Amino acid sequence: MLRLLLGTNDSNVRIILQNIINTPTISATFAYQKISVTEGLSEHTLDISGQQYTSWTNDNTIIYNIICNNHSLEYVPHVEPQYYNEVLVYKNEQGQTMTNMIQTANPSYVSI
Repeated sequence: MLRLLLGTNDSNVRIILQNIINTPTISATFAYQKISVTEGLSEHTLDISGQQYTSWTNDNTIIYNIICNNHSLEYVPHVEPQYYNEVLVYKNEQGQTMTNMIQTANPSYVSI
């Protein structure tokens, strides 16, 4: 299963491309999820054929832009963060709730 995260110009919205059904030289159907902080998760599909299909065979960003434009968004390439910040919450010996910020290296990060 494909799972490609697309960034958008809205930091509260992410799009996850999940599946491609391709009929060679004719058409393709893309299944994806839109995840919004305010609207939650929604399932979508995009069908392309003709000129859009011909253009896609040369450049995947065309599909990313079409999907984002369908939701009034702009495609922005997703960049993995170098580190994740995690908050460790625990109780000390006196029973007080304590927090500690831990920075963890992201194994998916690739330096350019």
